[in-house]
Amino acid sequence: MEQMSLISKKKGERIDKFLGENLGDLSRSYIQKLLKDGLILVNGKKVKANYKLNEGDQIDVEVPDPEPLDIAAENRRKFALIHFAGSSECKLDIFLPGQYSMQDKMNAAETFLDGGTNFKRPLDEAIQLMDAGFENADIVFLTDGLCELPEDYLTKLHKEQAARKFTVTGILLDEGSPGMEFSLTPFCQKIYRTSELASDEIVRGLVTQRM
Repeated sequence: MEQMSLISKKKGERIDKFLGENLGDLSRSYIQKLLKDGLILVNGKKVKANYKLNEGDQIDVEVPDPEPLDIAAENRRKFALIHFAGSSECKLDIFLPGQYSMQDKMNAAETFLDGGTNFKRPLDEAIQLMDAGFENADIVFLTDGLCELPEDYLTKLHKEQAARKFTVTGILLDEGSPGMEFSLTPFCQKIYRTSELASDEIVRGLVTQRM
């Protein structure tokens, strides 16, 4: 949760317009949502988006850590989540802006597939999605450990990347052991470590990197 305070220096300006000009990384629609949710207060009180500021008003803003789906929806981006484990274990959740519910997100978050890990299967699934509505997509690969791929598969993957012009970004969940070795380098063009960056920095970087 990021917190900040601002002071209005002039009278009569709408609060959503004022914040849009002073918080350039937040869209006006997102600011209006924060106002509606009571995460923006003026002199300690909840106000509407059309509230007109007075000189000297104190505006306190709380910005929650963003979820990938929320940022994707804000930027009108489609989002596909591929759960994977063994060679036969793979589940796909597709989220289109405005076409999913909170329950859909909860169901996806609670999905857990057990029984080993096959790294080729989810990458193949992601590439197939590029022929089914995700033509300009990139791949984000999350792992908490080593993810070795055979040399012949790496060659195939590199050819697909060259032909389709997509990138693979790796996220290493290494917060508990930041010195661990990993094998994302052979197939990831960019790598984030959770031991080095906050979750909101990673998520915003991912969603906006191909805007």
